[in-house]
Amino acid sequence: MQSSCLTTAEMDTAQLVQGHRKKGAVAGNREINLAHADGLLTTSEDYAQFVVETTIPSNRTTYHLLEATELDMLRGHVRLEESIQWGLGWGLQETQEASYFWHFGGWEDGPFYNFVLGDRDREMGLVVLTNGGSGEVFEPIVKAVVGDDLPVFP
Repeated sequence: MQSSCLTTAEMDTAQLVQGHRKKGAVAGNREINLAHADGLLTTSEDYAQFVVETTIPSNRTTYHLLEATELDMLRGHVRLEESIQWGLGWGLQETQEASYFWHFGGWEDGPFYNFVLGDRDREMGLVVLTNGGSGEVFEPIVKAVVGDDLPVFP
């Protein structure tokens, strides 16, 4: 992940797209605070490469997760609903069509909101990064791409 970092100090914030709040107000890039565990500044390309590596590991070097660790990440540890569980860092969802891993992130009324989905069996993934504080675009995009209703969307 060549274009990703965990703090704004590690990057030139001029590279960031301008964020917008739910009601359309422009949010300044100085509002980005990554002083918590879920902060990641990344590009769609970097995040897609991460999902591909989680979906179809290309090689096992010292810079990649061990297969046992990766499988543990994608194993349910906490059941939330009949078809939804939490793995290690991933939401997990079983449907009649597939077994998905997913994650979403953003700040309440914040300038960015994002969703990622992967399916190891079909070797597919989807990354949606937005510069708006609402995830309302995710469900129609995911449904159009995977052709499946996901209970993660109410």
